Amino acid sequence: MGKTARVTAAVTLSTVLCCSLAGAQTGGRAPGDTAAIPHLDTVVVTPDRSATSIRASTVAVNALPGSLIRALPFRSVGDALAIVPGIAVVDASSLGGNPRIIARGFYGGGETDYVSAQIDGVPVAALGSGAVDWSMLPLEGLSRLELVRGATSYLHGDAAVGGTLNALNPVSGPDLTWRAAGGSYRLADAALRATHGFGLGEAAIAADYRSSRGYRLGENSVASNLHARIDRYGGESSLSGFLQLHGRQFDDPGPLLATAGDRRARNGFFRFDQLTNRVDRAGLTGARIYGPAKLSGYLVGEYAAERAVKTLPLSTDFADTKLRRTKAPRALTSVQIELGDDVPGELGRLVAGVDATAGKLTSRYADIVAGDQNAYAASDGSASPADPPSRASRTSVAGFMHWQLRPVAPVRLSIGARVDHIADKFVPSSASGGNTERETHNAVSPRVAVNFALPSSQRTVTNAFLAAGRAFKSPTLDQLFDDRRIPIPVPPYSATVSNPNLVPQHGTSIEAGLYQSWNL
Repeated sequence: MGKTARVTAAVTLSTVLCCSLAGAQTGGRAPGDTAAIPHLDTVVVTPDRSATSIRASTVAVNALPGSLIRALPFRSVGDALAIVPGIAVVDASSLGGNPRIIARGFYGGGETDYVSAQIDGVPVAALGSGAVDWSMLPLEGLSRLELVRGATSYLHGDAAVGGTLNALNPVSGPDLTWRAAGGSYRLADAALRATHGFGLGEAAIAADYRSSRGYRLGENSVASNLHARIDRYGGESSLSGFLQLHGRQFDDPGPLLATAGDRRARNGFFRFDQLTNRVDRAGLTGARIYGPAKLSGYLVGEYAAERAVKTLPLSTDFADTKLRRTKAPRALTSVQIELGDDVPGELGRLVAGVDATAGKLTSRYADIVAGDQNAYAASDGSASPADPPSRASRTSVAGFMHWQLRPVAPVRLSIGARVDHIADKFVPSSASGGNTERETHNAVSPRVAVNFALPSSQRTVTNAFLAAGRAFKSPTLDQLFDDRRIPIPVPPYSATVSNPNLVPQHGTSIEAGLYQSWNL
């Protein structure tokens, strides 16, 4: 039997017009056979939080194999998203590795993100800022990236406005791989992954290290990861434990001034700016089949610590630089149940569950320097004694439901909704004289969609979809409560850029598109 090649494309109309490539596996028949070709589609889990054929999706989704990403010269998973239509990547580092993602026009400016990033379904955005450290995602151990473009708040909640990225990292058979590279500007890149099977389980460990001095003077970037994972399988159950250790350092030379004669020069106001952080995670994920139902979930603990020197340029000739130290322990958990199947004429498939998180953010500021270029030139970068700490906490609970029904074989109806409850508390520094703040935000994210399989032939298979829903993004703890004082030239007055009266952003999404396969 001869083999056939297949290309699948999706054209999606939302706030912008874009197209995507979705890989698939297919079989074929000899050229003289007039029977319609069988199609074995790529199966994705992120769009519906359950295994679904990519052509049956009611969203624009890409499945990128990890082997493709590692074969190309990407320095992070965020950089790799540049090959996906509808995604633009702006890198804050001259040699890459510090990307900022623009998904269908949604851009957080490096301060937050409008794409919900996950590792094996567990969110990784920072508690305080909501920003994603893209160097934290496992480039070496990555099995596949699933990127859903468009609003997915009805299943993934807060910040899933521009899309949802899920990096899948399962253990897959005995293997040993390594990589080492070097280049100009002290570029170093190394990675190692080893997997081993034992009895009913498998174990894997992966580590990577990336560093560069950068093109700009005073620029430096270092990132490292260590991932360890153990999977154990039974006849009707699975259980996995994992440990992740991540570290990063980034020295920021600041924006290049138009008046600078040297294109490598460092902005004088940013001569002390640097960031050092650590994120350590450990958790359990599991699944079990109970008759017609599948129960799955995860429990993850996280501890993040950061030391950041950051400059706010308040005018062309005046800036303020402060040191901020933060600590952020957090717990994340999720439980979901999956019932039914995708058989036409039956009751369909129902996915329902609960997500919950609880975390605390402790923050302390210290002054370094404020003033004009002369003040910065005279400063040695030493920090003054730190202010007393401020404390913020966030607790969120959400319930979600997704029902997919096939009344007749070509038609899939999809109905989903999610209800989020977010409770925040802020206790200001004792030196500020402020009052304790409490804020509560609620959001309902409904969605309805249909996928219709058009008549197929030997050459083509086409699915059309139409979806409408709502999405939301809650203000982050930093946007609500960051107590960094901005000096005003008339002492003793100051101001902050945070605002406890901020409310969630809401949006309506209407999306239509095609998944079409051509037998070449």
